Amino acid sequence: MNHTAPVAPSGANRAADIATALLVDAENVIGPFRPRVSLVRARLTALLAAAGHVDHALVAFADTWPADDTVPSALAELGAIPWPVPEGPDAAETALAAHARYLAGRGRRWRFLVASADHRLAQVAEYGELHVLAWTDHPVSARLEAAATTIHRLPRTRTGDEHPVPTLPTAGSPNHPPDPVSHLAATRTTDRVIAAIATGAGIALTHRLLDHLLPHRRR
Repeated sequence: MNHTAPVAPSGANRAADIATALLVDAENVIGPFRPRVSLVRARLTALLAAAGHVDHALVAFADTWPADDTVPSALAELGAIPWPVPEGPDAAETALAAHARYLAGRGRRWRFLVASADHRLAQVAEYGELHVLAWTDHPVSARLEAAATTIHRLPRTRTGDEHPVPTLPTAGSPNHPPDPVSHLAATRTTDRVIAAIATGAGIALTHRLLDHLLPHRRR
């Protein structure tokens, strides 16, 4: 079944408290190696707009995929967690499937919106309700289509002008409490940045003190 409308959960799903995760296979639906940042923003914006409310969005890609350091920043700015994985065969697909398995094991029911046409993500149906987001001209594998509840077709976005950035609920509001997975990822990222800055500052300070106190040891 094909749809172009936003993938809104049914009333029955809301009543059952099914959480929703958007899992994006970046190289498959955003762009191939080193895409322009404007293209990354435009295509993720289109996917988020189609998905509607999600509890969190995760974008997986090989660590060599981004054109530069601004790509992960753009993903985070739009509300998605950037997840670089070591380059290798099917690395992003494997990571997304593993994440779906992790979420399913947390004691909550999940509805997965998978943005990919790759057959390897059919296994996500084992962990929850599977919906697929794909461009209208993007062939979806027969295996993935058979595993999905629905296939939602979207017009392929080519520039940054087609879609405005969607207005999503603010994290922490009464209707949208912070998601523990995205909050944990953000916290760990912040901790790593602070630790790196502190380590660099400590090393520089130590060298300055040694130069001052022990000048005869410097050649």
